[in-house]
Amino acid sequence: MKKTIGHFLSYLSLAFAAALVFTSCSSDNDLQITAKNFQDIVEQQQNLTFTFSEDLAPDSLINQWSKETYITFTPAVKGKFKWTGKNELTFSPEVRFEESTYYTGVFSDKISSASADKKELRDEDEKFTFHTPYLNVVNLNTFWAKNEIDRSINEVVNELTFNYTVNTGQLKNLMEITVGGSAVAYDIHTNGVNSLVSIAIKENGNYNDKPIVITIKPGLKCTTGTYQTKEPIVFKSVIPSKDNFRIIQIQSLYENGKGYLQVTTNQEVGSTNISGQVSIDPAVAFTTEKTNGGFKINAEFTEKQTYSITIKKDLEGIFGGRLPSDYEQTIVFGPQEPYISFANKKGIYLSNAGFKNIGLQIINVTNIQVTVHKIYENNINAFFGQNSHYFSSNEYESDYYSDYDYLDMSDLGDIVYDKTISTKSLSKDNGVSLLPLQFDNVNDFKGIYVVKVQSDNDNYINAT
Repeated sequence: MKKTIGHFLSYLSLAFAAALVFTSCSSDNDLQITAKNFQDIVEQQQNLTFTFSEDLAPDSLINQWSKETYITFTPAVKGKFKWTGKNELTFSPEVRFEESTYYTGVFSDKISSASADKKELRDEDEKFTFHTPYLNVVNLNTFWAKNEIDRSINEVVNELTFNYTVNTGQLKNLMEITVGGSAVAYDIHTNGVNSLVSIAIKENGNYNDKPIVITIKPGLKCTTGTYQTKEPIVFKSVIPSKDNFRIIQIQSLYENGKGYLQVTTNQEVGSTNISGQVSIDPAVAFTTEKTNGGFKINAEFTEKQTYSITIKKDLEGIFGGRLPSDYEQTIVFGPQEPYISFANKKGIYLSNAGFKNIGLQIINVTNIQVTVHKIYENNINAFFGQNSHYFSSNEYESDYYSDYDYLDMSDLGDIVYDKTISTKSLSKDNGVSLLPLQFDNVNDFKGIYVVKVQSDNDNYINAT
């Protein structure tokens, strides 16, 4: 019996030693991913960065866009790769990741080829998965209003903000609302497709300070893709009292590169002279406009600047009540997200000869990559079959452009301009950056120019 136990322990020791040797060999011979800048969920607009266990890229490739495809995505994602460090690879998508979509990425053998010892990527790192946020309600704003058609009818308005657009017709079939525990009828004031849906409940009894529960049954679909919700979406709130006019909050926000303040109230504003009830320190010229459940303050607000906002107690709600006292709040405009757009969506910039200037709104982008495609005359119909916005030249005199997803135009024409430019080098006119384009040695074929401007680091920040 002792001999049997002794043999068993000997075999166990040998097996353990062999396992240690195998593990050690596996660790030495395999290339590994030691870090990623994402987990299971990624934003629709973000880069993907991978850090490897050893240096793979020579100095000559650092911070240069590569023509290699290091990762194959399913579904496919158009984008570029760049070595942002000797052992760090970044993928930058040119368009948004799709809504509520599950992705798989598989590394190609070009990663192993880059290794000095031709090490293979270990099995658990060869493939990875992630998904964009699934469809959900991200905010509920509840306030009192009067029916737009019959002003004698009071309504509780619930503004549901989804992270993606939804079809309001389908939403109507899946949604139930209770007030104080009892089901109530409702009307959807938003038609068609939208991410902000306004839902009105006619006043029936005393709804002041009553709990409200909005339930959306499983099956709600995104307007793009095939995803549909698998679990109920439940949002709870409390209906404010319409007898007391209150300011809920003031938020500093950005829209299309412009800062503004959103003042949220518990009912529609009744005052006609809102601007006269608002003061801002430091002083800045501003205008106001009513919104559902509050109002906006528009001004040339400065990034990272702190403002003191005072709203006088004379401001009235739609039911005649006033604020109990002056409302004061300190607001800071934080850093803006990087942003690129054309300054004048209907400006004529490109002609068939001479110097060309394009006005751009550029925010927090250090370098831009400018690419100009010339679409030849015989391919114009094919191009317009895919797009309705363009820059024209030659006999096409009506120059017009707008932002749209960038498509592969390599079969329709040639790249006549491709350059990386520091945004600091661009001259400005009234805050608009002027991009000069001078095409040297452009052939004489007639056609149209398609211009794309994108961040050199984040390809998804672009305008075309």
